[in-house]
Amino acid sequence: DGFSATQASCTHVFAPIATGKIVDACKVQCPFHQARFDIRTGKVIDWANWPPGVVQVLNAVRGEKDLQTYPVRVQNGEVQVDV
Repeated sequence: DGFSATQASCTHVFAPIATGKIVDACKVQCPFHQARFDIRTGKVIDWANWPPGVVQVLNAVRGEKDLQTYPVRVQNGEVQVDV
């Protein structure tokens, strides 16, 4: 669908989301606790769920929060992001 831009860290415990896995072409999975977000909208798809038991304690402190997204445009063959 084009290009999308989000903040660089997961909203759960601020892991580097850029090192996460891209799933189904439009979702990114955090490398630490497996939270998944829609890259296009930043919306939470699945909140942090790994490792079982431990992460539930963290979730009590850090509730679900979407990634911030930024407007993207392609101009003269260059991808530009408004941050």
